[in-house]
Amino acid sequence: MEGVEPLCVRKDHRAVGVVYQSVFEAHGRNYVPTELAHRYDAFVFVDKTTALKALAGPTAKGIFPETWPA
Repeated sequence: MEGVEPLCVRKDHRAVGVVYQSVFEAHGRNYVPTELAHRYDAFVFVDKTTALKALAGPTAKGIFPETWPA
C-alpha cells in the first residue's frame, strides 16, 4: 500500500472510551500504543468542523430529553 508508512509507525494515542485522569497524564497511562494501519479499517481526517447545536427548550432539573435515535 502506497503512502501508509506513517500509519505503520507505533505511536501512543488516546483510546476511544478511556476515562481521562489527569494524575496519570505524566506517566502516559491515558494512552495506548498502536499502529493505526493495524488497529483501524479506515482513518478519517476532518479539516473543518462546526459547533453542535443545543437541544431545544429548557428541561426540568435532572430530566433529560430523549435523543435516540435522532
